[in-house]
Amino acid sequence: MDPENVWLWRQNRKRLDFEATRDTMLAVSGELDRSLDGRSVKLTSKPFPLRRTVYAYVDRVDLDPMLKVFDFASPLASASVRSETTVPQHALFVMNHPFVIERAQTIAAKVRPSESSRDLVNRGINSLFRRMLGRLPTAQERSAALTFVSLPAYNGSLKRLSPWSYGIMENKGPNANVFVPLPHWTGKVYQGSPNFPDSKYGFGRVTSLGGHPVSVTIDFVRRFHVPADGTAKISGKLSHPIDRGDGVIASIIVSEESSNEPKQVGRWTSFNNEVDTIVERIEVSKGGTIDFIVNSGKSGTSDSFNWTNEIVIDFDGQSSTTWTSKDGFKPPAPPMMDGWEQLAQALMLTNEFIYID
Repeated sequence: MDPENVWLWRQNRKRLDFEATRDTMLAVSGELDRSLDGRSVKLTSKPFPLRRTVYAYVDRVDLDPMLKVFDFASPLASASVRSETTVPQHALFVMNHPFVIERAQTIAAKVRPSESSRDLVNRGINSLFRRMLGRLPTAQERSAALTFVSLPAYNGSLKRLSPWSYGIMENKGPNANVFVPLPHWTGKVYQGSPNFPDSKYGFGRVTSLGGHPVSVTIDFVRRFHVPADGTAKISGKLSHPIDRGDGVIASIIVSEESSNEPKQVGRWTSFNNEVDTIVERIEVSKGGTIDFIVNSGKSGTSDSFNWTNEIVIDFDGQSSTTWTSKDGFKPPAPPMMDGWEQLAQALMLTNEFIYID
């Protein structure tokens, strides 16, 4: 009866725009900041802002990538109506973007039962559907959800996103030469925690161009994981651009997976100048590491530095591959999501969630 809705007896199905979709994700996770007025916020800056999307910062020249994906009108020209497209990037955003993953994790934490009894799991599924879709699941949906949340956690190994990792290393004491990854990624740099300076790691951080050692006894480390046997040539430039303190000491250490005897292949110092850091030829093996280590001078102050590196590995004279520390500077791999988190994320992908019917 009137499938085309000629007589306007109901509202036509309508897809939520990006602003409403993002606000809905925050609302169902219980995190939406409903406060009024105030400064605009950059949607992709970390930690992700929780304010309503109407307060998004709009740069006329460099529009936020999150807005670009979802048909946001160009701020450089007038537009009488916003275009509406359906492209793979929309689904990929919900499947992969850290903002969405964080919302799914928050929702799952609110509904995940403390025990795995069937009754408690059913209550958790009911709570999840009520929170996200405003209704209870059908019998078929409940059966699928029960199977989904009961799947065992992934125990395999993730492929490394980048051959580089970033951390610190003590140069004295019982933990000397033990690599410890820096735990916090700000979206731009690796450091000890969201606070900077950090109570434990001080000013220690790793950037795409360099960084800062933690202290006189705790070094900066940029580690390269060797992917295959070969012969490596290493080149780079180390600079300590300020005339305070007493500079930094840099070294390159090569280790093999099967050996506990690391080998120092280069050592340089820099104080208010720039030096070339070149290792002409060194044999490397798959599973081994090349550590780029920077140590504070005796004063332990004013130790910010830049050190960019290039590694060229020749594989048996047949082919070679080049890696650079700047281009290889990547965020950490995302943590694996459990069944409850993935179910919450899957419901965000449904038409029922992103359409008004």
